[in-house]
Amino acid sequence: EGGNGAHVAYKVHDTGLEAQCEFEGVAFDPTINALLLACKHVHDKRIKDSIVIYRWSLASDSAARLTQLIVPIGPVLATNGWKKLNPSDITIDPRTGNYVLVASLQLALISITPAGAVVFARPLPGSHRQPEGIAITKDGVLAVSDEGGHGSGVLTLYKWP
Repeated sequence: EGGNGAHVAYKVHDTGLEAQCEFEGVAFDPTINALLLACKHVHDKRIKDSIVIYRWSLASDSAARLTQLIVPIGPVLATNGWKKLNPSDITIDPRTGNYVLVASLQLALISITPAGAVVFARPLPGSHRQPEGIAITKDGVLAVSDEGGHGSGVLTLYKWP
């Protein structure tokens, strides 16, 4: 951290994921000391009807630093009338440790276990123009941020779960 206008040292890491995935959301999972990178657009045509989350280990620089979690969601798509899911952000439920994702294009809220089991997938509550960010507080508040576009951005709070 630095003061206003101060130079702060940093290091850039290339994930090597450009050909596999476009991701927008990132979260930190302290239980495995890793960053979670949720793919918004999966470029690998062999992976269909799935959510793809990469785990970027902060513990080592080894080849095993990057692992992939593929969560099949075919039944979830059909049940909700979605053709696909494009997660725009990811967070961790502090009570359960489950991963919670928001998909802006589908106005969807999805919860999965770290092992890849779908807990739920449902329409996002309320009215959202373009939900792009999500967070859950320790005291049970779900925060959803909507892009402003040509107007002001909006932050909506819900009781969680």
